[in-house]
Amino acid sequence: MHLDQASIPNPTLDQGAQGQDVKNAQGLLLAHGNSPGPVDGIFGAQTLAATLVFQEAAAIGVDGQIGPQTWGALLNHF
Repeated sequence: MHLDQASIPNPTLDQGAQGQDVKNAQGLLLAHGNSPGPVDGIFGAQTLAATLVFQEAAAIGVDGQIGPQTWGALLNHF
């Protein structure tokens, strides 16, 4: 997967969010080895759990939200 960081909007996402931005985040979580459950654009319990595990492993703020710091870490290798 190759993503151009400049082409991806980075809204803050949290549980309950839906849409393409969530789907993008889920795909990135999966690419990093953190299964968010189905890549369906719905930020549910599995996406929250994957986000928390990723944030802890990346040594960034662990808050369950996909904000600027988490987006940066997710996009770091793509």
